[in-house]
Amino acid sequence: YGILITDGIMSGSNSEIQREPNYNKTRRGLLTQKIQNVFNTYKENKENKQLSAIVIQYTSSFDGKYYDYKNTNITLNNKERSTAVLERLPIKALVVTDEDAPVRAFRLVEKKFQGVQIQPPQIQVNNRIGAGDSFFAGWLYADGMGMDFEHCLIKATAVATARCEVDRPCNLKLERVAEVEVMLADAVEKLE
Repeated sequence: YGILITDGIMSGSNSEIQREPNYNKTRRGLLTQKIQNVFNTYKENKENKQLSAIVIQYTSSFDGKYYDYKNTNITLNNKERSTAVLERLPIKALVVTDEDAPVRAFRLVEKKFQGVQIQPPQIQVNNRIGAGDSFFAGWLYADGMGMDFEHCLIKATAVATARCEVDRPCNLKLERVAEVEVMLADAVEKLE
């Protein structure tokens, strides 16, 4: 069991590519090795039947134009990128967050692409620290309770939203999480 949470792909940022045109070529081994180390750890845990989670952050956007390891600027959409990741890596779901954009979640079921997205509600943010951890905890809880894919996204988004509204994580109220879940219940959009 694994979840990959990412806000991008394996590449340097546009500014890094502009400074050093061969950035992805010269750093390909390093970038690949860092990711391989994470998945080797995952594989070891999986063989020991321990729950594993994977969180990776990249420096370029998930869809749109990016530079591949050959330093070629190409364009991929949600479905192409997420399917490529899900087919090659030992993960159950791919969750993509990117600043104020909708949160997107992807999976393959019997080799068929499924994607959903949800726009977090507008709130008064008191503290963002721990929002990603809260999202992750919400997802793991929902998945562990056997909730469907869409509800995992709703639960995770609700927990992260409630976390951002309070100054400290210990002040998070489960009642508020439930309220946000109700607000988000009809907000899930399917992606094709």
